[in-house]
Amino acid sequence: MLSVEASPALIALVACRGALGPVPDVVLSGVNHGPNTGHLVLHSGTVNAVLTAAYHGVPGLAVSMNSTAPRHWDTAIDAATQVLEWMLGTAVGPTVEVPTLSLNTPDVPVEQLRGVREARLAVFGSVQAEVSEVGPDFTTFSYRREESEPEEGTEPAWLQQGYASLTALRGPSELAMDFGRLVT
Repeated sequence: MLSVEASPALIALVACRGALGPVPDVVLSGVNHGPNTGHLVLHSGTVNAVLTAAYHGVPGLAVSMNSTAPRHWDTAIDAATQVLEWMLGTAVGPTVEVPTLSLNTPDVPVEQLRGVREARLAVFGSVQAEVSEVGPDFTTFSYRREESEPEEGTEPAWLQQGYASLTALRGPSELAMDFGRLVT
């Protein structure tokens, strides 16, 4: 058994480079306390672990629960198992993108989970970060639950309806841009 103390993305990096043994077939990250929804997934260690894995050609699944104090772990495990089975049966090759998925589950008993739905990233996540205090040598962030009505088809909307949300993600990529005379 191995124990690694580092950020999730760094652990995924060293695993995908073979430093922890054979390169994994898949990277599973989580289960995260609290949802990873909206464009704020960019700041999630749980999600960045699977984005790092994908960069190295390894499929990944980030799993989060829509609760900061989850009680129904079996629900996340059940949904993640279904998604992992699908992922491992999906062909990955030079013409197919490596699956990089974010799964958010409601904190409900397994029998109350209504299913898994494909979701779009919400413009804003379920949890919003705010700078709450700035001092001479510190900055404090606070987090608050977003109470507005979520946009249909997004992760928070599916979670609110009792479904697990599944979103396919893509990591950083190049953008073709004309730099004009700046580049000589």
